[in-house]
Amino acid sequence: MLFNRDGSLLATVGEDATAEKTNAASVSAIMANIWASFAKAGDAHVVLLDCENGRAGVTVVAGTLLLCLYGDASTPFGMLKLKAETLAKYLDAPLSQILGSGGGKDNK
Repeated sequence: MLFNRDGSLLATVGEDATAEKTNAASVSAIMANIWASFAKAGDAHVVLLDCENGRAGVTVVAGTLLLCLYGDASTPFGMLKLKAETLAKYLDAPLSQILGSGGGKDNK
């Protein structure tokens, strides 16, 4: 999922797009709130969560957006973190161009 820091959903991808969209708006709002809590405590890069139905990883992309990946409970946290960081790095330049921010790392 890709969403703003205020939790507004921008994009989602999943196996069942209809079911995914119904839950994605709620999940993005919750994840944005969790990210904000960790960001206040320090410089958060990737937040990993062990949830009831699986595991989630949230990271910043293009300086202003949040990217959330999730998998089932057997997904290793290291793999989730690596995929989140790699995807965020891949999306940083194109999303920065769209947002007009000129790059994600210097904008906070």
